[in-house]
Amino acid sequence: MRISELSARSGVPIPRIKYYIREGLVPRAQPTADDPGGYGDDHLHRVRLIRAMVTIGGMSIATARTVLTELDSPTPEVPVVLGQAMLGINARSDDAPSENRARAARVVDDLVAARGWNLAEDEPARDALITAVETMLDTGHADLLGHLDVYAEAADRIADADMASVATTDSAAAIVEKAVLGTVLGEIFIGSLRRLAHSDRARRRFWPGEGDDAEQ
Repeated sequence: MRISELSARSGVPIPRIKYYIREGLVPRAQPTADDPGGYGDDHLHRVRLIRAMVTIGGMSIATARTVLTELDSPTPEVPVVLGQAMLGINARSDDAPSENRARAARVVDDLVAARGWNLAEDEPARDALITAVETMLDTGHADLLGHLDVYAEAADRIADADMASVATTDSAAAIVEKAVLGTVLGEIFIGSLRRLAHSDRARRRFWPGEGDDAEQ
């Protein structure tokens, strides 16, 4: 297919596809006599994958390149590529830690210990969670941390569902790709569903009865 068709089928503008090619994220076209355009289904799949990670998931180009490099290796490793994906969507700011940083770390470590989670020492999501807890403490809303165990329980159930989905795939590359998409887009799923539920609860609490006529 030509790049115009690749753009139409993937939903990604031609200039952006060319940028991905220049950055080495998408292989260059391989024109043949039967296919002068030189783009095939593998290109389409790669462009759609990058769109999911970068445009929708908010991953940086640099992180996407690292993830794709691991994905293209002969034996891609799920923990490695997931760690890179989490760094891409949970990058911590360069601000200096506040006086509550140590207290936040203890809160998170106690939670991890209570859940019995087996984590790497440099787990990027741990640092992101500590920063979130630190911010809650800094802003005087420590009471909201009482919900952490509820979130952790939900996270356990979500992780079990994610792993069950990955377990149905035999190909190492497919497992890694599905895990990355589950990580990146799962953040959007969880955040969006939470906001929808918040909207429902707020309407029930502050505007009870609204919409009853429409249901009758």
